[in-house]
Amino acid sequence: MGHQVLTEFNFWLNENFLCESIKDGKIYIEKKGISSEDKNYKSILKLIEKTPGYFLPFLKFSIEQGIPIKGPNTEEINSLTALLKWLEKRSNLISRLPRSIQEYSSRETIDGVSGFEKMADDIRTLERNLSLKWFIERLPPRPRNEFRNKTFSEQQKIYNLVQSLVELDKGDPTTPIRNRLFDKIAAMSYYSIDTIADYIENYVQSYSNIDLGSKIEKVRQLSPEAGILYDKFPYLALSVRTEKAQRDLCSVANWCINRGSFYSYAASALQYNIFNYSLPPSEPLFLTGTTVKYNGQVTHSHDLNDLNLIRTPRLNLKIHLLDLGYPRELAETLENSISNEASIKKLLEVFKDTFYGKPGSKGKNYDKDIDGFFMILLSETDKHLSGLYSRDEWEMVLEIVNQILMSSGGVSERNWIDFFSEYGVFNLQSLYVYNQFIKPKINKTQINKIYESTQEFFQSLENLVRLKGDQALNGKGPRMLEKKQEILSGIR
Repeated sequence: MGHQVLTEFNFWLNENFLCESIKDGKIYIEKKGISSEDKNYKSILKLIEKTPGYFLPFLKFSIEQGIPIKGPNTEEINSLTALLKWLEKRSNLISRLPRSIQEYSSRETIDGVSGFEKMADDIRTLERNLSLKWFIERLPPRPRNEFRNKTFSEQQKIYNLVQSLVELDKGDPTTPIRNRLFDKIAAMSYYSIDTIADYIENYVQSYSNIDLGSKIEKVRQLSPEAGILYDKFPYLALSVRTEKAQRDLCSVANWCINRGSFYSYAASALQYNIFNYSLPPSEPLFLTGTTVKYNGQVTHSHDLNDLNLIRTPRLNLKIHLLDLGYPRELAETLENSISNEASIKKLLEVFKDTFYGKPGSKGKNYDKDIDGFFMILLSETDKHLSGLYSRDEWEMVLEIVNQILMSSGGVSERNWIDFFSEYGVFNLQSLYVYNQFIKPKINKTQINKIYESTQEFFQSLENLVRLKGDQALNGKGPRMLEKKQEILSGIR
């Protein structure tokens, strides 16, 4: 009888909770002037039918912060569906977040980002800290208790050191660096946690030069997926061009861009990451990551702890880096690299499945848009011939092109021959690429085929000009015909 009464009471409680939650949601959308037949409203109502307490916060996330109900299928919390999945799976951890879900949903910005993004950041930090719980459990009792009494930010500084230990031992299942450290800590039963933290900091710092050298070597191995833009001690500035390179080179940072969101953040943008080896890995500015549009505007910038570093919106890269205290030479070097890096990134974008593989796939995927790659290369060649690239910059682009071709596996000389055999050599840019990559490697029969295709192209163009006059191809047709003889002569 008692069990039945308890069951009925819980049912009544949940029913009333649901009614109150729905009531609050209806009051909210009425104030916003939104119909109860609104598609998003009904979708959210269905989404949280088993957890009605989230109804109002989810409405606010959707309406006020623009969070989609469904997002990219990654491990990141990037939508209401992904957030609900985490809340249901990790309900025992909700109370350990620094804010309630109601507070996250009611604040449009927290520390410079939306309330939803801040909640995702705090969840990621919480999960990271839990993965390092082994460190706390291995401490002697006194420092362990002192650690637990530390503030959140004080604990984060120590967690950064522990994460650096994990990185130093990466690839060695015996974890020798970590074990050597704990052999020392075992004899520190009466030491304070601050003293132990200082010891760990010095211990990790002693590996910095080794880590710097290995980092540089790793970048070279990953090229063209990453490149070194500035290397003057203590600074190492990298351009990270693929998700795999981001994860491999900067996993010490607690960033969502490392965990499935690279192409959300860095689509049509560049990712610049800067290490400062004069600082211990416990310091947030030991590593910063900055996302920059091709026009030079900074869109995202975070420190090692994932704290937003953008103090003034819409800054260009140089001013942003100077504001963070980086030397002028470094800031100007990265600013001047944007045009060249944008060219490289565009070429790599066509081949991103080659370097990382499609989500859920095993190994590399060679289903690429070969024609798209060639067209981007021709566009960049036009910039070179127009004087927008220095000779050194253009040689770097060509080097990257060759690296892409060697790495892709699915692209061969046959692809180039097929491209020019189909389209012909139709302008000075394509003639330049043809002479650079193809002509020295093909035989007379193949050259004749490309020559014939080019003649067919110009014949079609002449017919179009006769039909439409100077307006053919928006006025470009007559100008293209002016180069006909130069191009035909250049093919042979």
